[in-house]
This record gives sequence, structure tokens and C-alpha cells, in this order.
Amino acid sequence: MGLCITHAALPKEAYLHGIGIEGYAWPVSGVPGSIYVDNGAEFHSEALARGCEQHGISLTYRPIATPHYGGIVERLIGTMMQMIHEVPGTTFSNPVERGEYDSDGKSCLTLTELEKWFALAIVGRYHGELHGKLREPPVAKWRRGVANAKLREVTQAEAFFVDFLPIVRRRITREGIRVDHISNFNALRVENSDPLKWDS
Repeated sequence: MGLCITHAALPKEAYLHGIGIEGYAWPVSGVPGSIYVDNGAEFHSEALARGCEQHGISLTYRPIATPHYGGIVERLIGTMMQMIHEVPGTTFSNPVERGEYDSDGKSCLTLTELEKWFALAIVGRYHGELHGKLREPPVAKWRRGVANAKLREVTQAEAFFVDFLPIVRRRITREGIRVDHISNFNALRVENSDPLKWDS
């Protein structure tokens, strides 16, 4: 969750450059005012609740047993799945549709290449094409929507990411800290009373 929310909030220029994409704009960034989620266990984590609270993000849950409330994201997922099925090596939507097609034999992308393809599908195609429901390209809708809004920028990317990391509580004893049956037997000391600077 931390990686996903951080990626959504940060400017995308450095990300696109890092995966070798030049000449495309992905202007979507900023700390969201709210996050709308379903009732999966990962969305009920202490880490997500804490991170949202620290950054003033409203966490809203979809009502239980109401799949039609998920249309916001399901339509996008459907569109992206339709696009990925155009790539050689697709497994199609189900075994019947796949038939005798040799997905493994025709596969042509590494994971790194797939990530680049996916990013290009978003910035080069999805954002720029006319959206049937919006009646304009999604990127145009975004720009109009935030034209008069004051977006909150992430000023410290690493700290923002850390705020959404899973929480593991451990007791400090004379033997140190035990995590996953491994103990740190060195004494701990506190520098300047800052728990973020504890070391062994």
C-alpha cells in the first residue's frame, strides 16, 4: 500500500525518466484528500489508517456486498486488461478464450519491459484518448479538475512512504529486540532521545 500511495502522490517525471520514457506528461500528483477502498484485509491495516491520519487523508470504505460501487476502478481495470490482451503472450481472460494459444511460447516481455509498456499505455494512450463516459481525455479532465485547486505536494518522499509502512511492535528487553525469531543481543542506546536514531 505504501508504494502505491506514494507513487500516486509523487510527481511522475523522475519515474518516467527512470524507466526510459521521454516526451510524455503524467501530470497527476499530490496528496489525495480521500482514498476510496473496498473491504479487503489490506485496507483495514493499522499502517494504512495511521498514514492516512498523519497526512489528513479521509479513508472511505465501500459498503459491504455492493459490487456496483466499485465501478470507478473496475472500468479502468477492464480497459487496461483489454489493452494487455493485445500484447503477444496474453493468457486472455479465461482458459476457454485462450483455447490452444501458446501464451508461454509467444510471450515477449520481461517484467521491466511490461512495466514500461504499462506506463506507456497510461500516458500515451489511456490519458490521451477520448473517454466514453467523461466525453474528453482523462488527462484533460484531471487538468480541468485541479485548475483552481491547491494540491498538497509531498515535500519529503521517503518520510511519506515510511508513514504507510506496516507496523511491527516488539518489546525491548535486556537481550535486545526479537524479530522473526532472531534476536539482537547488542545493547541499545538512544541518541538525543530520538527513537528514529536508535542503533546497536
